[in-house]
Amino acid sequence: MGKSLHLLILLITLSLLSTQVAAKWGKSELMALLATAKNGEQRYTETKELAFLDIPVVTQGRLSFTPPDQMVKQVESPNPSRYEIDGNTITISSPGAERHVINMASHPQLHLFINTLKAVLSGDLRSLEKHYAIQLTGDRNHWQLQLTPLDNSLAKMIKSLTISGQKQTIKQMVTEENSGDRTTLTFHGNG
Repeated sequence: MGKSLHLLILLITLSLLSTQVAAKWGKSELMALLATAKNGEQRYTETKELAFLDIPVVTQGRLSFTPPDQMVKQVESPNPSRYEIDGNTITISSPGAERHVINMASHPQLHLFINTLKAVLSGDLRSLEKHYAIQLTGDRNHWQLQLTPLDNSLAKMIKSLTISGQKQTIKQMVTEENSGDRTTLTFHGNG
């Protein structure tokens, strides 16, 4: 055999191996990527399209997550407020108003929804599979994760949650509610 035939066989073999490596993409691989994402703040824009309003409600601010169970949503505009989640407790504060502390155990739907966000941000596939039918489309560079509630109490409230991103970075989360309301949370990068 000549050198060119050996080179051709080598190129074909490398091509087949790279195709097999590229084909290894699924929910487990996405969750592993999300689990490696660095903690920190992300700037966001949240657009709420409410069935009873003609124009959407838009807020902007910063969101941070520290695994396993601390999250802070700092709303900067139009009305500053802060939502701190620590374990099963939410503390809500805003300038000139009394702080409110909510135990999520008394609000099971809210608790499940917050735990869903934590599971996505920390790459916890097992927790997500307990409560959602999961469909992943795309590849590592442009993926979309569709979560449809299996839990009846959550399904009464949420129709679906769609998360899209690139590699280990979440770019957008869209929550479709059965009421017709829709919330789009778009991330813009580091805070």
